[in-house]
Parts: sequence; structure tokens; C-alpha cells
Amino acid sequence: MMKRSLLLIGLLFIPLTAFSAEQGDRYADLTPVSEHYVKKVVDRAKKGIEYAKGAAAGGGGSPDSYLKISWAIRLASAVLATVDTDLRLTQQERDLIENSPCLRVDTLILEGWMERARQEKIKAMENSKPTTLSHLISLQRYLNGRYKALLAGARDPSFIDKNEGMLNDFDPPPYWCCMGEKVSTEDEEDAGTCQEIAQSQTSYCLIWGGSIHKRLYACKEAGCTAAGGGEDAQPLCPFTSDYLPPTTAGYGCDLSVLERYKDKAYDGLKKEYEALDALIKDRDTYINDIGSVKGTVADLYAALGLTEPNLANFQKGKSSERTHQKQEGCVALDKQWPEGMALLEPRHPFTLEKQETTILNRLHQLWQGWGAFRVPPDYLKPAKDLLDSNEKKEKELELETGLFALPYRGAKWISRSYLQKESVRQLGEDSTLIAKISDGPLQLIDLYRPLRDQTYSFRQSVQSSGKGVRAFAKNLAYFLRRSCIFRPCNTSLDRTLKILFEDTCFPYADGLKTGNPKAYEDCKKNAGI
Repeated sequence: MMKRSLLLIGLLFIPLTAFSAEQGDRYADLTPVSEHYVKKVVDRAKKGIEYAKGAAAGGGGSPDSYLKISWAIRLASAVLATVDTDLRLTQQERDLIENSPCLRVDTLILEGWMERARQEKIKAMENSKPTTLSHLISLQRYLNGRYKALLAGARDPSFIDKNEGMLNDFDPPPYWCCMGEKVSTEDEEDAGTCQEIAQSQTSYCLIWGGSIHKRLYACKEAGCTAAGGGEDAQPLCPFTSDYLPPTTAGYGCDLSVLERYKDKAYDGLKKEYEALDALIKDRDTYINDIGSVKGTVADLYAALGLTEPNLANFQKGKSSERTHQKQEGCVALDKQWPEGMALLEPRHPFTLEKQETTILNRLHQLWQGWGAFRVPPDYLKPAKDLLDSNEKKEKELELETGLFALPYRGAKWISRSYLQKESVRQLGEDSTLIAKISDGPLQLIDLYRPLRDQTYSFRQSVQSSGKGVRAFAKNLAYFLRRSCIFRPCNTSLDRTLKILFEDTCFPYADGLKTGNPKAYEDCKKNAGI
């Protein structure tokens, strides 16, 4: 068993080191296009890496080989968890066609930080630092979730990343505590409010039924109130109009945005910039060249005695008259869409919107939401949530306020949090079963497509007595009747003609055979044979 585990670890770390790009995180330090979402995610990841490194200050000790194997197995599971087929394969086909260069820049930045977290995780493994390793695994999962949220919300201004404000292992203080029950009479006013706390105050928050969050808006969504606003008071929506194609009204991924990245990002972005620049110059030249047409149109209408049309917008839309505009963050569904802002990304003339990915993403989020609100069993509930007899409530309240209240309530809170996270994970994974179950039949349908065309042609050949094989057989039977001398010959041809004229004798052509194993009896009865 020991040799097999060591062999597994060796096979795991060979590809991790051999296939890691030398500059896989070279885009991580670019300034994000989205300052309201991606920049906040990057800032949080940057602080998380520093916090993870500091968590192991003072040395990681010298654990034995069995403990190292345990870390390696956990590391392997985290690596496999980040290889998300829905994220890396299913979405990429659509994104390569439809993503604007600006959205591609932000996805590259997040991928760079994923790579940076992976590199730091390997260093923590090699240096035997389990705390740092645990924090970095949590950071990888956080970045993977934000990547998926970015792709889901870049085109949907109503999409809210509800999980971004949750507290993770890699998050340094300060935190936000949604205060639960009052600790004493003096703390009564704190109950039900959001309080900013330090690391040393987390136990105080949890003991009295509170919940801890990283963002203020997450604390407010937990049911607490907060005075005033702040940077984190509003939920985060990945949407920004800079991800959309450029328009003459000033919105979209235009030259003013691309110019910041044309010499820093991937080569394709520079080509996009040059192509868009050439297109705009050609358009400006065309607008200038048609200046004389305005007078000609006016003279033509005057000569015909017609009312001159409104030419106020004639020669408008030059790039020199265009000012970049931006709409970002959450946009309510009932809010009017800004005039001149694009709705779709027409990346090529054959682009078709695929609803499958959108529907499956929504289903995944719905089931995860069900998991987050799964009711815990009674033995994990606080006394205030018990619906049983007063005797059971009093007994539970006595334990929660007794001598060992601190470890008891802390253990129950940890158990509830673990159950909630596992419920979210389980239902999230279960939602993918729908796609996996339907994928097989869909593949079979696709494989049988050529056969279906042939079957359709066969069906058409016998569907009507006036065409196809039935028409040929009918005409042949009439021809043969002229040369028939004997009665058995005429009887046989009459029988054949009766069958050819009766549609129920060809049940496979109209699906009449389905569910009717004695369809031949209907044929005999209707044909009179």
C-alpha cells in the first residue's frame, strides 16, 4: 500500500512540474478591464496568497511520510476539482467565438492568478506547510468559482455572484459578523446588526449564534442590518458594457480600452486592435467622402416639390465625435437598457445563441441554492430553532449557556457550516447528472442522423399509393392483369392491388405498428382480403 501511494504521488507531481508553463502567470499583473469585479477578485486573491504564506511563519515542522501522503492526496483532489469540464471544454467552444477581446483579457488575468496559486501550493507541499496548503486550496476554489461567475455574468447584467462574499480559509481579517443573540444587556443593540470584527473576535461572534462573512453585502443578506454604505455594501455583478462589442454611441470594447493591452496581452488582441482601427479609419473616410451627397439630396427633393427629409444625423458617427461610455455592475430587469449599447456579441455571421449552457448554469445555481438552505438535523440546531417541546429547548439552552458553552456552540456551528458546504457541493454535482444522462441519447441521435434520412426516403416511397414503390407495383399489377389467363393469377393480382390501395397495410410508414402487434389484422379487414 505504501509503495502504491508513493507511486501515485510520483505520477501526480511529474505532470504538475513538467507541464507548468514558465510564464503561466504572466497576465496576472495586468490591470483588469472590470474594476468593479475582477479587480476586487484579484485584490482579494493577492491578499489571500500573502496571508497564506504568513500563516506558516515559524516553520512547518517535519511531518512523517504518511502525513505527506495525506497532504498529497488532498492536493490531488483539489487539482482535479479545478479541472472543470463545464468550464474548460463546454464553455470554451462558445467563448472562442463570442468573447470580446476585453472579456478575454479578464479571463486571462484570472487564469494567471489560478496558475500563481497553483505554483505557491506546490511550494507549500514541498516545504511541508499544511496550513499554507489548506489556504491555497481554498483560494483555488474561490478563483475557479469567480471564473465561472465571470463567464455567466459577462453577458447577463442581472446575474449576481452570490457566493463571492462568503468567508474562505485564505481571507485575512477584518471580517463582518452578523450578530445573533445578545451577549449581555449592554450588547442588546448589537443583535441583528453587521459588526466589523478582527481575528480575535470570531469566537465571540460564533458563540452567540452569529455568522461571519468577508463582504458587508453578504452580512446584510444573512439578515442583519448595517448603517451607511461602503465599498462592499452592494452585491457584485460581473457585467460591464466594456465586454460587449463597440457601438457608435460610445459603449463596448473599443480602441480606448484595447489600447491599454495591445502591447501587453496576447498577440491576437493586437491584431484585433489593428483590425478595428483600420475599420474605423475606413468608416471615417467613407463618411467624409459622402459629404457632397447631402446637397444633392436637398436639391433633388426641392426639384420634385417634396418636403426635404430630416438630415440632422447626416455624416454623424465619426470616431472624433465619439466618447467612451460605460455601464457596469448590477442592472435591474425593469431598468431601461441604455440607448446605443449592444445586446449581443455578433462575432461571426454563423453565431447562434445556445440556450443549453445558460439553462444548465441556472439549474446548477438553483440546486446549489437548495443545498445552502437545507435544514440541519435537530441535534445541530440552536435552541431557538427547535420546534419540539419546551423541555428539549430548555435542555439545549442549558448546554449553550453552561460551563462548556464556548466549545459546544463552536462545534455545532462548525458542524452546521460543514453540512451546508457539503450540501451545496453535493447538489451542485448532482445537477450535472442531467447533462451527463441526456448526453448519451443525444449522441445516439446524432449518430443515427444519416440513417434517419434514409429511413425517411423509404417511408416516402410507400406512404402513398400514388407514388413511389406502391405506385410502381400498382401499375405493374394492372399491366400483368392483361396477360393473365388463369383464375389463380387474377386472384393473386386482385389481392395485391387491394393491399397496395390500403394505407393500413403499410403501418411502418405512418407509425401505426407502434403499440399494435396485430396491425396485420386491420390490414386484412380494411382491404377485404
